[in-house]
Amino acid sequence: MQGSLGKVNGVIIGLGVAIVSLVSYGSTAQAATRASAVAAADTVTGCLSKGDEKGEYLLTTKDGKKYGLRSTKVALSKHVGHTVTVVGTAYKEDEDEKAEKTKDSEEAADLRVTSLTMVSATCQ
Repeated sequence: MQGSLGKVNGVIIGLGVAIVSLVSYGSTAQAATRASAVAAADTVTGCLSKGDEKGEYLLTTKDGKKYGLRSTKVALSKHVGHTVTVVGTAYKEDEDEKAEKTKDSEEAADLRVTSLTMVSATCQ
């Protein structure tokens, strides 16, 4: 009888360790997924202007790169003419939007802006 209890206790302890290990692994996997999502965000600083389309804005960096910006979370219109730093994630334009653009107006990327910080009330 004593030997049977020892085996049962050993199995229970083994199962407990396995459950704790699985829970820890799941938490680590979620943290890694969140970290890769944050790493996918782009941060860009430049002068904000109104874009060609409704709801689109253009950010031009000091080195001349242009970024098409859109946002449902940030009021970009309030910062036209300001130097700003935006954080956002890249998105692909649909085929109609691509067809409308000329080679002269190619942008470095199109970003969905999730946050904005005003650097200066003017573009320099």
